[in-house]
This record gives sequence, structure tokens and C-alpha cells, in this order.
Amino acid sequence: MQRAAIILAGGRGSRLGGVDKASVRLGGERLIDRVLAAEVAALERIVVGEVTEVPTARVIAESPRFGGPALAVAAGLGALGTDAELVDVLSCDFVHPELVVAALDNAGTDFNGDGLVLVAEGRMQWLASRIRVAPLRAALAEVQPGDSLRQVFAALRLQEVSVPAEVTADFDTLADIEAAGAQLPAPHREGMNRDA
Repeated sequence: MQRAAIILAGGRGSRLGGVDKASVRLGGERLIDRVLAAEVAALERIVVGEVTEVPTARVIAESPRFGGPALAVAAGLGALGTDAELVDVLSCDFVHPELVVAALDNAGTDFNGDGLVLVAEGRMQWLASRIRVAPLRAALAEVQPGDSLRQVFAALRLQEVSVPAEVTADFDTLADIEAAGAQLPAPHREGMNRDA
């Protein structure tokens, strides 16, 4: 089946002191570019957020701004211009996005229900999922600002795929960024140097 990808790259970055996660660099590459590279097989890629210089994807903004991940997914779905039957819903801040996509690929497309969601250490990773477009559209039909993905996805029949925690590891805190040897975007690096 053909698939598209929606990558969420918005939010205030409050747990990171306002850092733009998508522009954090790991191994010299921005996190957003690493996710897009992992989704090279996607027929269409939509980035929802205020990211610049992304030639390999269409970038849109959710409305209202900072309306939450469910609203961002709805905006991404509304922007799809292909007839893809499946869509990957991913966060931009995975440490190993290639492992996330590989885990979804390994689960196959002949699944029961509406889609797949990765589960690490018993926790549903909503932003590591592959879902049939039609039921996802139906679930998001009346989404409101502030609605959680858990609320929206509760209406879907998702097959759980258990993976090791490292597969869905992400950057939640500045300590995570430092531990991984990643680099903050330039304005934040300069600010931290002045505070030091």
C-alpha cells in the first residue's frame, strides 16, 4: 500500500526551555531532516510546524497555533494531496527515527484493524504509528484545540507493536540532548554561553 507521512514539529518546547526541537542537530543533521530521511519511501511528506528550509517536504502550520498534536495531525491530513491509503504519524524528535520506521515496516501492512502503534515499556507511542487514512480522518472529524491524541486514537482499532525502549527514544529534556551529544540551535547555544 502507498503511504504518506505526517511529522509533528510544532509545540512550544516548554520542557526544553523554548528550544525548537526540529532544529536540534544530531550527528550534524537536524532532527527534522533525520525523520524525513527515514521516511524516504513515503509518497508524500507533510511537516506540521514552523520549520524553515525543508525542501523535501511540504511544511504547514496548524490553526490555531499550538493547538495540540491532535489538531496538528488533522492539519497534516487536510494537506495531503495524494491518494495514499496509509499515513505514518511521527514526532520530529526521535533519536533513531530509522528504527521507528523500520519497526512499522517490519510489522507489515496486512494488519487487522485501523493501524499500528509502537509500544515501548508498556507505553503507547502515539507519535510512532501507521494508520489507515480513512478511519483516521473519521476519528479527527470533530477534533478541537487541546484534544489529546489518546482521545482521538481511542476511536481507532490499533494493533500494538512492542519494541525496545531505544527504538522510540526521544529528546524530552535538555539533559537528553546533552547526553546524546546533540547540538542546540545557534540562538540557544549563544544564550547558554552567556548564562554560563
